[in-house]
Amino acid sequence: MRVSATLLALGAGLVQTVQADRWVVSQVCFFTSCSSRGSWLYNDGRRFDDVDFAEGCRAPFIPGVREACVDWRNSRAHFYEDGGRRRCMRETGSDLEECGEWNTCITSFWDDADCTW
Repeated sequence: MRVSATLLALGAGLVQTVQADRWVVSQVCFFTSCSSRGSWLYNDGRRFDDVDFAEGCRAPFIPGVREACVDWRNSRAHFYEDGGRRRCMRETGSDLEECGEWNTCITSFWDDADCTW
């Protein structure tokens, strides 16, 4: 029984280490024009704020990341690490907030996803 508990604890630790990163993005929209900036959060505690998450592809100026591409219409994104590995993100939730008479503010949450596109 003690061996099983030890293996279970080790397995839980492995699951934690492979969990993916998260993006928390704030969108401020004025009619049809939106600004999308947010935080890139790593599970190891690293955090990069004021990242540009606008539609399309760009170099995000994050160590180890060569390019990030966001497809807002389909709620998906991908990025390439320096080694060439492609990782994908999917929007998993959002909160709509009032932020002025003509503005709409949305906070969206993006989590690691299988690359199926």
